[in-house]
Order: sequence, then structure tokens, then C-alpha cells
Amino acid sequence: KHLTSLDMLREGIGLRAYGKQDPLVSYQKEAFEMYQAMLASVQEQIVQSLLAMQEHVERLQQARQRRHLVARRDARPLTQKQKLAQPQKPQTFERQPKDELPGRNDPCWCGSGKKYKHCHWKEDRMTGRTHVPNHIK
Repeated sequence: KHLTSLDMLREGIGLRAYGKQDPLVSYQKEAFEMYQAMLASVQEQIVQSLLAMQEHVERLQQARQRRHLVARRDARPLTQKQKLAQPQKPQTFERQPKDELPGRNDPCWCGSGKKYKHCHWKEDRMTGRTHVPNHIK
């Protein structure tokens, strides 16, 4: 935009000679004023951008602090009243078909209540068993 303005100034500066002014001096003076105006405009845009960014950063920090406070509040141990007030959800496990062995972290097929990896996993690996024994089915 600044260069376009300088081109327009150069085209019209020749008319200054009719007004008994030196066209070169007039061109230099007006070009300098236009340059100063451009610098002021750029500085104003930079300041506005920095202020907008600062506001955005402050909003992000406030949101982060709110999340941190909520996380701290949720991390506090529950009182006995709060524990009793919370609804208890029953634990449910997805059952594997009876003829296949469960995954390592699934409940053991024998019904002991332990994880399979802590109960029969090693034994089944050693024997090469891939199915639940028939007497359990």
C-alpha cells in the first residue's frame, strides 16, 4: 500500500514546479511524512496484536487454574458421608465363552475371584491348555 502511495505521489509531484516549489524537496518531505505514518500504523497494529494475545494467554491461564482446582478438589479423600452418598455401581465382567481361556487380566475360569494371570495362567501355559477343562463347563 505504501509503495502504491509513493507512485501516486511521484506522478503528481511535477505540478509543484508550477507553484514555484522544488519538486524533489516536496517529494522527499511528503514521502518522509507518509513513511512516518506507515511506521505509526505498523506499531499500532503490533500493540493491538500483543494486547489481544495477552488477553488470550490470561484466559488460558484462568482456565488452567480452574481445571487444576477441580482436579485438586476431586483428588481429596472423600469423607464417610460423601462415600455413603455416592451410588455404588456393581462390578460387571464380560464373560468369555466357556470353551476358551480368559485374557490375562480377566477373572480366572476356576471361580477363585483372582485374576487369571495370578491363578491358572502359568499352569495353563506350561501344559499348553487352550480350553477350559470339561469338568468346569
